[in-house]
Amino acid sequence: SGKALYAGSYDNHLYRVSIPDLAVVWRFRAENYINGRPSVLSDGTVAFGSCDGNLYLVDPYSSRELARVAASSYIPSTPAIGSGNVVFFAGYEGDITAWSLRSGTRWKAAEESFGPATAPAVYSRDRVFIADQKGKVLAFAGGTGKRLWSFEAGSAIEFEMIPTSGALIVASSGGN
Repeated sequence: SGKALYAGSYDNHLYRVSIPDLAVVWRFRAENYINGRPSVLSDGTVAFGSCDGNLYLVDPYSSRELARVAASSYIPSTPAIGSGNVVFFAGYEGDITAWSLRSGTRWKAAEESFGPATAPAVYSRDRVFIADQKGKVLAFAGGTGKRLWSFEAGSAIEFEMIPTSGALIVASSGGN
């Protein structure tokens, strides 16, 4: 127990590091490198995507794999956590999935003109926002997967988007 930091690595491992001494408590091996930041569910479960095309859910204390969810392509970015511990993640080729440890897949969406998905997914007010390297932002209803709107920023979005009470702040690599 105690405070911890979780970090993925290009050595294919997710690390749990204790705070404040920064000692490695455990490491979990994925089948390929971990590009995005891990997310932590309200019960402490750690969720992260890997470039092996899987979303992993790992017990925070034992490092035991609780679930492995296959995407249709590798997962280069950070998953978002929604209400009810639903995990939202996007594969590199544009597949978007909502998944629950309790009930499995809630919904999937595939966007032909979307991808590669590189920015971290964001969840706010029952909406999921994802963005891609082409500058496209998509908004989905968190409960159903219905696409609500899309926006073209004009250049790659590789940074975390910030939801506010009435807007979504997005920064693109082109300075927009």
